[in-house]
Amino acid sequence: RIVVTFDLDFGRMHRIGNQGAFGAIVLRLDDQSIEATNERLGSFLSEFPDHDALSGSLVILEDRRIRVINDPR
Repeated sequence: RIVVTFDLDFGRMHRIGNQGAFGAIVLRLDDQSIEATNERLGSFLSEFPDHDALSGSLVILEDRRIRVINDPR
């Protein structure tokens, strides 16, 4: 399972205690319209072919940068 959200609390939950229990893609975009969000998310998913690896990872998806923090287990 992967949560896609603008809510930074999901990133904090992932880091603090529930790391690896779920995957999270936290969107930090200047333009949060549906169209811009779908375009950025679609671009990321096409660039990141191993979708299974996202299930325990935290992804911070920004306008010009992507950070993927993998589950250390």
